[in-house]
Amino acid sequence: YNEFDTQRNILYELVTDHIVNGLVILGTINTYAPMHKPIEFYQRYSSLPLVHIGLPLENIPTVMATAEAGLYAAVVHLIRAHHYHRIAFINSPENRPMARPRYQAYAQALTDYGIAIDPAIVIAGDWTVHSGGVAGERRLDHHKADVQAICASNDNMALGALAALQARGIH
Repeated sequence: YNEFDTQRNILYELVTDHIVNGLVILGTINTYAPMHKPIEFYQRYSSLPLVHIGLPLENIPTVMATAEAGLYAAVVHLIRAHHYHRIAFINSPENRPMARPRYQAYAQALTDYGIAIDPAIVIAGDWTVHSGGVAGERRLDHHKADVQAICASNDNMALGALAALQARGIH
């Protein structure tokens, strides 16, 4: 969470049925909220056609993305194209519904290529840029060159890890 998140969320206060004809809302809006909050939020726009992209929400039209397929493909790419075997993973919070499938995709890719899962390079995150940065720093401090790549369960944590790497001159 950062200042930009607050500013970005102000945009939702400007949306009315006089300004837009419908809404397509990415499911990351509920990343930091309890699961009942997005439903309350979406009900504010009940006069508009609306679709939610993410986990299914009761009585809200939803399109689900297969994040695990993309994560699996990313890990396989690192293994096949770059010959990496030490791939760290910044995991989702355990209390979030998307946590398990994304970790399972990471683990399945490693297993499919005969690579043992090393719990020491699976780091807990909390979906924020900050936690990704902290996870990236921990891997660098504790494992030095022993980690060849870092994958993350969401974009925010990936951006944080990337910033931590760049701050150390690793590009």
